[in-house]
Amino acid sequence: MAERVSLQLPAPPSSNTAYVAGPHGRYVTGSVRAWRKTCAWMIEAAGAGRIGGRVIVLIGVERREAAADIDNRIKLTLDVLVRSRVIDDDRHVAAVIAAWTTEPNRGALERAMDVLILPAGPLTIQFQPTAPGARGGWFLPAPETEEPHDGD
Repeated sequence: MAERVSLQLPAPPSSNTAYVAGPHGRYVTGSVRAWRKTCAWMIEAAGAGRIGGRVIVLIGVERREAAADIDNRIKLTLDVLVRSRVIDDDRHVAAVIAAWTTEPNRGALERAMDVLILPAGPLTIQFQPTAPGARGGWFLPAPETEEPHDGD
């Protein structure tokens, strides 16, 4: 089991457009199926590892549309983490922290998403919004290291 998992994935489609009604219920759209396949391949290629038990998930999605809602990106993200066996089940997610991030040049990814999964526990985190506050970034303090023992 990994201590933490950090992933860069394509951002999911909005959950508002993820499902269509059919004769026997709701079905995921082709864009969601394609996104799931891409994520599964990227997670496997990254050798992401697995975190069992309760977790905290931090999600940062590049914002390209001012009218988009950040909460519409959470459900599909958690589902792909379960489908790819990075986490046991989304019912074990103790907390989700999500934000729109700035738009760095990510090359081939049309719109990228950063995901950090940590075991559930005390967590100190700082959110630094951009001006005028429509985006921002999460900052975790650097892990404390033990001072070397000088033999005294």
